Amino acid sequence: MIEMQNVKATSGFGYNANKVTADEGKKKKKKNLIRPISRKSMTEFLFDIKDPETGERKTPKSFKQYATRKFDKWCLQGKGNRFVKAIYYFCFMLLVILYAKNRVEETPYKYYLAKSISAILEDSDFPLQDVRREEDFYNFLDGPLSSLTKECNNNTSSQCFASVSNNLFVVDDFVFKQLVVKPVARSSDGSGNSKCYIPPILKDTLEPHINSCYLDYSEAEVDTNTWINDTIVPDEIAHCYELYNQGSINVSFTAMFHISYGNTGYRICTADILGNDLKRKAKLMKQYNYIKDGTRVVYIDFTLVSTSLEAFAHVKLSFEFLVSADVLPYARIDVFSVSGISKNGFTKTFPLLIILQIVVAIYLFSIISNFYGTGCKVKQFCCQFQVHYNLFCIASYLLVFVIEYRLISLKSNLIGQKDSVLKNFLIVDIAYYENLNSSALSVCCILSVFHVIEFLKFSKRFSIIMLTIKRAFAESMYTFFTIILVIVGYSLAFYIAFGDKMNDFRNFRTSVLTCVASLFVEVDLREELMQSSRYLGPVLLLTYMFFVSFVVLSLFIAIIEGSFDAVKKEIQKDDVDPLYEAFLFQFDKRKNELTKMIQKPKKSIQKVRDTVRDNFQNRSRHNTAGGIGGDANILWEENPTFETSLDKKSFDRKNLQNL
Repeated sequence: MIEMQNVKATSGFGYNANKVTADEGKKKKKKNLIRPISRKSMTEFLFDIKDPETGERKTPKSFKQYATRKFDKWCLQGKGNRFVKAIYYFCFMLLVILYAKNRVEETPYKYYLAKSISAILEDSDFPLQDVRREEDFYNFLDGPLSSLTKECNNNTSSQCFASVSNNLFVVDDFVFKQLVVKPVARSSDGSGNSKCYIPPILKDTLEPHINSCYLDYSEAEVDTNTWINDTIVPDEIAHCYELYNQGSINVSFTAMFHISYGNTGYRICTADILGNDLKRKAKLMKQYNYIKDGTRVVYIDFTLVSTSLEAFAHVKLSFEFLVSADVLPYARIDVFSVSGISKNGFTKTFPLLIILQIVVAIYLFSIISNFYGTGCKVKQFCCQFQVHYNLFCIASYLLVFVIEYRLISLKSNLIGQKDSVLKNFLIVDIAYYENLNSSALSVCCILSVFHVIEFLKFSKRFSIIMLTIKRAFAESMYTFFTIILVIVGYSLAFYIAFGDKMNDFRNFRTSVLTCVASLFVEVDLREELMQSSRYLGPVLLLTYMFFVSFVVLSLFIAIIEGSFDAVKKEIQKDDVDPLYEAFLFQFDKRKNELTKMIQKPKKSIQKVRDTVRDNFQNRSRHNTAGGIGGDANILWEENPTFETSLDKKSFDRKNLQNL
């Protein structure tokens, strides 16, 4: 009996020396027996690492150790599973495509909106493309352009607003920009530096009448005089002849003949969209000689808004007055969404932009860490194509981000701007960056696809085209060089012989494009060549078709076919696809670890049950007078695992039998 009391006092059941009551025992939290085992198994499942030397699996002591090992393997060494990398870049590609698609589709029906505006400029007695002389320019102003405005007596009425249709309105003034070059003094004998020279045979005829010349556009020859008209003009159009000196303007990529006419030296004036103000000013411009001998380009800008599509359409008309006494008209219509024209300037796709920035930051971090971990030197950095390709990709994504934030700034500034000219400058900048952003996004979409192909190339069945091109390029490098020489030679021959007679060979660049296009599409030049030169034209055409289309190009295609057959035979030799093998390895690894995680708790529970039964059988003959309480105390002391999950009072004979 004394021995039983000592057992009770040490075990803590009933009325013992420590006075542990039944209520205090009930307040202890009950915990599941499987939980600690499951946590351990889950840790092994997530952080289990296989030693490459011994093949044994080692579970790190902490998440920090696991993260360090994974970082060293994936980022510093770049030795991650190829299948996992392919899945990552595939998701990255989907994110880029999703953002680009949603960004562009913020304005639906962009093509049809631009088409309807272009039709108005062409559907008249004086269409835009027929402007070839100064008189045609004024007829266009008085005709198609003035047709957008409404004649009315009350300029405060909504019917006076310039409009294309019931839901397409001109929202701001028409802005005229003119660029004039300075006259160049005539050289009498041709010995000076002046480019204005009269040949001796015409000296008696032209010398009394010509004192200066107006040459082609040159940034150094732009007329920066304050005033360009000798007569007094009405105040209504005075700004059209006055130099705009309040800062530079953005007119990049708006002309057809010249890529850019610079951003200084312009004369800027506006015409109201209400009533017939535009038509009246156009007549005054004609009367007071708005177009000068030194005029090289005239821009006309106006902006429309579609209330149905929630979109802006910025129209820039450019008229290039060439030194050849010809006028080259060109229309550029840029459509962009009103999304972002708010206080903060954020567009609807801004959340996707943030996600894309995070993913690109991870991509950039992996490139930098891999470059650091592999210990690449500067010489290796300059010679590795993969490094250059990754840097080009990062630069393209960063360009998109810079443009997007630049657009946010411009759109937020546009809201509070009241001046018509400054507002037009902002809209021109927005249209320019919207086009630049679309171009950058298109490049990013292609680069993201190439990233997926880069990891699919480990599978020869997926990368059969890339392997064929790689093999064919190595074999046909000299053939490709021969094709380039032949095309350049014939392009130069066509340009020299027919550059002044045919539009397709008007300059060397156009001549090269025509020769290259004739390799892939049908370009019918027979009649024009016959009319230009009865003998030389057919000879150049037939020899070009024979050497390039028949001999060289056929040889190039034969090399590609041979490379394809060789790659196909190599693929048939491989029984297991490397990418598919990487997928099976990853799948089997996770499957086995998941099975191990599920089965291990069951084995542990069975082991505990067997231990309890053995202890019960060994101790059942002791302390019979003490009843089940004595047996329970002894069993509890030898099985402390139950202390975390079962209440001590509930540990009786019935519980033991159930276990």
